[in-house]
Amino acid sequence: MILEYYIVDMKNRKLVYHYKNPNSNYQPDEDYTSEFATAIAKISSMLSPDMSEKIQRIQTTSFKIFFEVINDHVFMLVASADHDDLELSYALTELMNNSLPLLE
Repeated sequence: MILEYYIVDMKNRKLVYHYKNPNSNYQPDEDYTSEFATAIAKISSMLSPDMSEKIQRIQTTSFKIFFEVINDHVFMLVASADHDDLELSYALTELMNNSLPLLE
């Protein structure tokens, strides 16, 4: 299940957009989530310095976090750990494509 979708501005570390599934148990507040998204985006450049992997993924026992950085914005999707990776990757791509024009 897709639980949350965030867009975070990396320059000022502020949440630009947040969608929360009504059934979501994911609880972090906006400031924490903004800091977290910015931190993982910075770390991802070390994990894939050639940027060959645009969409990055972090998985815990409870959650999968898919994210991508475009134009100083972090697009982050939080889902339950049992959700299909391909579907999440596709969902994040679709959400980003629809969100980018709104950020210009």
